[in-house]
This record gives sequence, C-alpha cells and structure tokens, in this order.
Amino acid sequence: YRVVYQVKDGKLRLAQKLLAVSVSAARPGHPDAFGFAPGQSAVKGARRHSGARVLLRMDIAAFFESTSAAAVQAALERL
Repeated sequence: YRVVYQVKDGKLRLAQKLLAVSVSAARPGHPDAFGFAPGQSAVKGARRHSGARVLLRMDIAAFFESTSAAAVQAALERL
C-alpha cells in the first residue's frame, strides 16, 4: 500500500511534466516496460507472459522511502 499524491500547484505540475518529457526523450523506456508507456497497456504486458510456466511477481518494500534525493539527483545528472 502506498499513497499517491496529486499535485495541486500548477507550476510544480508543469515542472514535473517537463522533467518527465525530458527524461523520456533522453532515455527511452525498456521494450518490456508497459506501465505508463505510450501505446502500451497492462493487457499487452500480461499477454507476453500468457502460457508461461512460472510468473514471478515482486515489489520492493519501502522503495520511495528508501530512495534519497541525492540518489535521484545523481541518476538525473547521469542522463
């Protein structure tokens, strides 16, 4: 369970959108990534695994809480 916040500040929302567009242009997503990718869907992602003998589902506990601002900044600087 995690809480997803809705940005209500128009300037912050615009800044986040510009950052997302810039990062997406600099580093296209992995071909097997289906979440939030233009033209992709959860159904398309699931079809790739239909009929598989094994399906591994996992989640990283406390991912957002364990990711520091410095780590995010360093990753963005590497782009």
